[in-house]
Amino acid sequence: MPWSLFWPVVAWAAWRRVFVAHGDPERARAWRFLLAWVGVMFIFFSISAGKRELYMVPAMPAGALLTADALLVLLAQCSAVPRWWTAGAAVVATAAASAGVALVIHPRVADVDLPQLLGVVLVAITAASAIAWWRLGRVRAPALRRVGVMVAAIFAVELWMFQLVYPSIDGEQSAQGIARAAAARVPPGGSVGALSRAPLAAALRYYGGKPVEEIESADSMRSFLARGGRVIVAEAGKLDNVRSVAPMRITERVWSGDRTLFVLTPLDDAANERRADAPAGR
Repeated sequence: MPWSLFWPVVAWAAWRRVFVAHGDPERARAWRFLLAWVGVMFIFFSISAGKRELYMVPAMPAGALLTADALLVLLAQCSAVPRWWTAGAAVVATAAASAGVALVIHPRVADVDLPQLLGVVLVAITAASAIAWWRLGRVRAPALRRVGVMVAAIFAVELWMFQLVYPSIDGEQSAQGIARAAAARVPPGGSVGALSRAPLAAALRYYGGKPVEEIESADSMRSFLARGGRVIVAEAGKLDNVRSVAPMRITERVWSGDRTLFVLTPLDDAANERRADAPAGR
């Protein structure tokens, strides 16, 4: 997203403009190469019993080039966005605005109370996109600019989902709370040490806005602390590993059971903390 929304344009360009008798042979040759690139990877990894989205990451450059060239082919012959695009955008915008108003009036979904801010932001995104779409329709060659509005609106909705919706509907799954708690304790220019899985380290970096250094061994932990590292996020099963290297104090904890995460600080830094040290086994 949002480029996958334009894949139908790739199919249209292939059948109507690229692989035709009067088409550009250089463009057709490039398209055959890119389609083979994506197709071979898709078929090869589809054979495997286990499938993960990241397996298709190496095919994304080819998909991006195909999508970009298909859009250029379409926009080169259009002085305005096709009517069916405009109609589709209007339907989506109306649905999004209606959902936003509904969240403002009744901020509760599936027995989960949601902040009214969710609806307000969604309505604001929709209104800003509609205004930009209308104003750009009054300039010369508005097609490319209007496509830009569509892409920007989708990115804004994705940001809305990641920053507001997911943390609001499921705090037990979102790493936003622990990431912000850890970031708040990092001194200027410092980083967060992550004794956890790589996806969680990425979430700590995304939500906390601080550099994150993955700690993979006792030696790397000693190096992190020796270089001035003051905050470590550790999973429950690795808490003893941290304390075997240096005395640490628990300043924050989230989730439960084996999934419990702790924010740890060196004992000398946490001497004035008001929070009591939580038992490791809880």
